[in-house]
Amino acid sequence: MLKKIKIKKSIFITGGAICLFFIIGFVEKKQADKIVKRVLVSIDHQHDNYFIDEKEAMQLLTLNDQKSVIGERYEDIDLKVLEGRVKAHKFVEDVQVYKDLKGNIMVDIKQRRPIARVVQPWGPHAYISSNGDVLPVSEKFTARVVLISGDKAFVRITDSAYMHSEEGLGLMDILTTIDTDPFWKAQIAQIDMNRSGELIIYPQVGGEVLDFGKPLDVETKFKRLKIFYKKIQPAKGFNKYKLVNVKYKDQIICE
Repeated sequence: MLKKIKIKKSIFITGGAICLFFIIGFVEKKQADKIVKRVLVSIDHQHDNYFIDEKEAMQLLTLNDQKSVIGERYEDIDLKVLEGRVKAHKFVEDVQVYKDLKGNIMVDIKQRRPIARVVQPWGPHAYISSNGDVLPVSEKFTARVVLISGDKAFVRITDSAYMHSEEGLGLMDILTTIDTDPFWKAQIAQIDMNRSGELIIYPQVGGEVLDFGKPLDVETKFKRLKIFYKKIQPAKGFNKYKLVNVKYKDQIICE
């Protein structure tokens, strides 16, 4: 009796597996025969960045209308190829292209996020992204970020050896601190880099300039600058000092 039950159970499982196999095959065939009806583009505009829009994304997907997507069969669409076309855009950090069950191609785009802009009168401007990549400026959109200027600033920042050095990593620490700390994001307008790689910081308001020195010991220097703004300046008065120097260890020199 027990043996017959086991045989029946085995037949039931096998039959169920065969049915499931045919159902999956039928669904896959039906999906493959679907025609792409629409392409729905979703762009991450966090931090108010608008370097790419839906129209430009569609131009990338279709190679400026040379390769159609709408009206094509699902089976003939290579999602990886479409992702590669969109990723060619300098301001695209990541893209996911996938199909839904309604005949649509879904495109989810994540933009790179600039946290600083290098400006120089003798050469091209550039952005520095949150992960340290150098990006071109865009005619479409201008990000409101801290400016970096000065002698050889662009040459230094575009040198991968410098950006991976202790000073280069320190500069990224400075830019990240400004970007993530609401106080410094509201306070700092521009950073000037001299030939020696030392930094002068210009606030949004106030007449003082901040002598930061080399981009080293970043965390402790910002702590000292915050002491100046939170304690010294309120006690001594605004616009009393023209220069605040924190480049020497454990010192705040106000002149």
